[in-house]
Amino acid sequence: MTIAIIIAVCLVVLISALLVGVTVASKRFYRISMAPRNVPPGKSVDPRKEKRVVVQQDTTETDADTQWFDEHSSDNWYVSSGDGLKLHAYSISSPANKNWVIVFHGYSGNARKMAVFCRNFYERGFNVLAPDARGYAGSEGDRISMGWYERFDVILWINEIIRKYPEAGIVLFGVSMGGATIMMASGEKLPSNVKVIVEDCGYTSLWDLFSHLVKTAHHLPAFPIMDFTNHLAKKTWAFP
Repeated sequence: MTIAIIIAVCLVVLISALLVGVTVASKRFYRISMAPRNVPPGKSVDPRKEKRVVVQQDTTETDADTQWFDEHSSDNWYVSSGDGLKLHAYSISSPANKNWVIVFHGYSGNARKMAVFCRNFYERGFNVLAPDARGYAGSEGDRISMGWYERFDVILWINEIIRKYPEAGIVLFGVSMGGATIMMASGEKLPSNVKVIVEDCGYTSLWDLFSHLVKTAHHLPAFPIMDFTNHLAKKTWAFP
């Protein structure tokens, strides 16, 4: 066997090993990022029974806020998404309040983790609807789309409020992924009942966000991990 053939074989083996490594790493990153809770299709969990995980979202949430939320959020709402998921939200309302705010949580969160915002809005005269995003807590789903398909879920919750309260004025409020979700929803034709949209620290580029996450949290190069992950996301979710 000549030196040239040996070098060629070694290169083929090396390239194959690199491709396998990148593919495995990309699949793992996709699974962790887009299916963070690993809930089987058609299943959901009770967030009150989950072990609580603190997620930094620059809130001043306290145990008192969470206790207040649990004491006031006994009214559960459900809608069905266009792709067949049963989505859940908590309603906190008073006959004295006429306007509504829909509060959307961030990545790896759930409605209960928005307790401080729910309480503040309610105490300022708003009824509050706090959805669990698809794939989180009380909502079905085994994966998320970081706001792209969730934007249609926003419209479902808007329409559900209008169905029950046709004259309601509605505010959309979201933090982090929730903020990005309502920004995406704002590009859709929304009912005139929606008067205000407030987003807090939503991202403008998911590619930039995940590239940073790959490097800082997983200590991997953004290229080619992001390129392979992008291919997986498009194949799985039919992203444009």
